[in-house]
Amino acid sequence: MTPIETGTRVDLVHTDPRFHQWPLAQRLIETAADLACDLPTEAAEMCRLALAIAERLPLDRYPQSLRHDLRARAYGLSAEALRREGRLREARRAFGHAWLAADHGSGDPLERAALLSLEANLHLTLGDFPTAIALLRPAAAAFRLHRESGHEGRALYKLALAMGYEQPQRGAALARRALARIDAASDPRLDLATRHALI
Repeated sequence: MTPIETGTRVDLVHTDPRFHQWPLAQRLIETAADLACDLPTEAAEMCRLALAIAERLPLDRYPQSLRHDLRARAYGLSAEALRREGRLREARRAFGHAWLAADHGSGDPLERAALLSLEANLHLTLGDFPTAIALLRPAAAAFRLHRESGHEGRALYKLALAMGYEQPQRGAALARRALARIDAASDPRLDLATRHALI
């Protein structure tokens, strides 16, 4: 994507009300989540467009709290993309924006758990395992409470990584718990990564 294409997309979102639609913003965020691992620059651009839409959603159709939830999601995935690009300081700032939006959002525990799990990635990258653990424990608990097995499995996998350095036995136990919750058919990459962590 060239700078001209990027600017044109943002300009269109800013000026054309046809793009000010919740489903479009949601689809951009879903696309960003899919792209973040392999194409973080493109993922960050999808988040930027989603944020532009979130700020222009008509208030008579979408409550402010849900708009903030959408912004929190977009900022969180933008931070993840920045982390994958090695732009850790910018990622930290994006998480600050994400939490500010979340604090004004609906309070949905799954939204907050997803953000905790994403922010833990940054602390794992920084080697700050105690902070990662502190973020992942409540995230995993929320996912378990709401029967989100796949998300719980991902959080447990990251907990296994964080704890496994100093407590290998606990890390291995967490990796086994993660594998029991991961659907290998729908998320083979996570299944493989968890098996690698266990080994």
